[in-house]
Amino acid sequence: MEQVGGGGNDGGDKPLSASPPGPLDNSALKARLRQLESENLKLRKKLWRLQYRGTLGAGIVLLGAGAACLLISYLLSSSILTFTGLGVTLWGILIFYLSTSRHVPEELIKSIFPSLGESTRNLLKTMGYTGELIFFHPRSFKGLGQGYIFIPHYVAKIDSELNSKNSLLNLLPYNLEAEVPRIFLDPRGIFLAAPCQGLVDLFEEKLNVNFAMVDLSYIQKTLPSLMIEQLKLADEFTIEDKSDGTYEVTVVGALCVRRSEMVGKQNQSNNHSDCPFCGANALVISKVIGSPITIKEINVTGQTIRTLYQKLSF
Repeated sequence: MEQVGGGGNDGGDKPLSASPPGPLDNSALKARLRQLESENLKLRKKLWRLQYRGTLGAGIVLLGAGAACLLISYLLSSSILTFTGLGVTLWGILIFYLSTSRHVPEELIKSIFPSLGESTRNLLKTMGYTGELIFFHPRSFKGLGQGYIFIPHYVAKIDSELNSKNSLLNLLPYNLEAEVPRIFLDPRGIFLAAPCQGLVDLFEEKLNVNFAMVDLSYIQKTLPSLMIEQLKLADEFTIEDKSDGTYEVTVVGALCVRRSEMVGKQNQSNNHSDCPFCGANALVISKVIGSPITIKEINVTGQTIRTLYQKLSF
């Protein structure tokens, strides 16, 4: 922890250090984290309802009108009403399964996500979890579907050697069949279900693939087109294997750059858990190569952001 020396005027001054956070009740912390998880789930359900609310009513109305026309055409033996009913029913089915595209103002996103990330970050800081973030997927069948982040506690004696960091990941209680807890507290660190898991699920859904079943060359070919053409999150996107255990992801685009700069201004530590793009890319690479990942370096130049990820080994 960084210390600030005194002025040395009377020889009695002592180095000042940031006071460590006081002890907190683990049960209260777990309850607060579960509350945040519950609120996140409610927001996802609300978003789903808003996404389909616009077309659901119109589809039901058209299906009802088409069914009525077909019934009347049967009673009156009218071919005109038959074709009309079939046409209206067809449009009802199409609209029923059609989801509308809603554009959300960027100002709204910029005002919501920083406050959510700041709340999580302040909570973790108060608990004393301020170490380097590690992204990984538990080695279990159920764990492959959910990425995790591990944040060491500030008092944990962690060596600079990568193997020492990896040994801490074994603190998470799991095996090949057991369900992995979404939140797990340990005096040496905290395990959380990754907040950016939603983006990884979206990538897999759009590509119709499980990243655990493909290699790095696959995502090097498919992710750029997904990010640029379909999701329109970036203007350019590349993943480069440095062949030394590091991977560099280069993203060109105003949206990702502004988001990363916003996190950098608010966050003075190595915790990038509230940067959705950095975290999502880390989880994707971790799932593909089957090893934990840390964010080694982030450089932002103009409209370009370069993130260097470090591979760890179990």
